[in-house]
Amino acid sequence: GRLAVQAGTEAEFEFRFVESGTNDPIAPQSLMISMLDLDEGRNGKQRESVTMCGNGGAIVTDDSELAVTSSGDCTTVKSTTHGTGKDNPTSVTGMSQTQRARTAAFPVTGSSFTAKLGVSKKGSNPRPFMFTGHPTVSCVLK
Repeated sequence: GRLAVQAGTEAEFEFRFVESGTNDPIAPQSLMISMLDLDEGRNGKQRESVTMCGNGGAIVTDDSELAVTSSGDCTTVKSTTHGTGKDNPTSVTGMSQTQRARTAAFPVTGSSFTAKLGVSKKGSNPRPFMFTGHPTVSCVLK
């Protein structure tokens, strides 16, 4: 999936899993939500952040370019590196090490979760956030 967030704002999104054809909640047995391509504009403009709560924290690579902080049961990952559209992943199974270093995977527990996506004030264009139900970084860690 792909969501865009305007510079200088935060948006909270609730994701729910329901049984097909119903509104009945269902909890996945084993699922990771990966937030891809967390980067920023030049000179620290439009710094991207993702906060998720209650899912056991974020999984990142040893050479991660993300700043990871925790507060209570919430984990926030923030970009630290400039990126361009040219370095965006085109496939979750064929990501480069640099693309993995800009990705955080969050374990999903229960039938719903909330993700807060933010973009710092500097800059004017919306920033896209890409996400997938593929484990990305967690499947390549040893």
